[in-house]
Amino acid sequence: MAGVYEPSNNCEGTLALQQEDIDSQESDSEIEGPDIDTDTSPTSHTVLQRGPSSRYRQSAYAETSPLDFLRLLIDREYAFSKLRKALQFTQRRTEHAERQLAEHVRGFQSLYEDRARAERKLKGWLSLYKVQYDLAQKEIEMAREEVMGLWDQVERARRDATKAKEELETGAEGKWLELGKWWTRAKEGSGISAANMSQSDPFARKARPAESNAGKLLFPLPYPVSSQREAEGTPASASIFIPPPLQPLPPPPNRILMFRR
Repeated sequence: MAGVYEPSNNCEGTLALQQEDIDSQESDSEIEGPDIDTDTSPTSHTVLQRGPSSRYRQSAYAETSPLDFLRLLIDREYAFSKLRKALQFTQRRTEHAERQLAEHVRGFQSLYEDRARAERKLKGWLSLYKVQYDLAQKEIEMAREEVMGLWDQVERARRDATKAKEELETGAEGKWLELGKWWTRAKEGSGISAANMSQSDPFARKARPAESNAGKLLFPLPYPVSSQREAEGTPASASIFIPPPLQPLPPPPNRILMFRR
């Protein structure tokens, strides 16, 4: 049986020597011309023969005994079996390497597709961020312009308030002066006495007697009064009216400026 034979006697050396002689004879017979077809033309339909001819092989194995021939065949079959197993092992390794190569190729293709997909996604996010950045820049510019406009309105309102305050103070002082002059002319023309003038003068400050100084005035009157005539009960002549000093006007109420867009 092929692949089971294992030589164990001394005849192995003889068979090996005979096999070497046969192989050497076969290699030497390759150069024989008559039995070898060397026609290599494309139109030739003859089968090219490699190695020794059939006649030479018959003559070479004619003197070999059947037992030696059987052993030689077993050895050849054993060698062919080993070669076949080595070939199958190599073929399996080749197929395994091809499968691994195919898996690696599929893995690289998947990685390339994932990379392309990630690049497309990043490009989309980048374009979106760019649009948002441009919109934010525009909003910042608009807000800056609005703030500058509000500052201009505040400055104009401050200038208007200062101007209105100055005009109001100037107008109030003028009105006080005109009112004092009119009151003086009115009293001079009507001849009101000093006592009556002190009672009817809206600008005169009334004196309140103190507890320790009864009958005396705490504040001097703005016009001279004769104590002897007051004691006799006779009215004193009207003297020149001196208006009281002008008091500063209270500041105008704060105006709330409403800014509307």
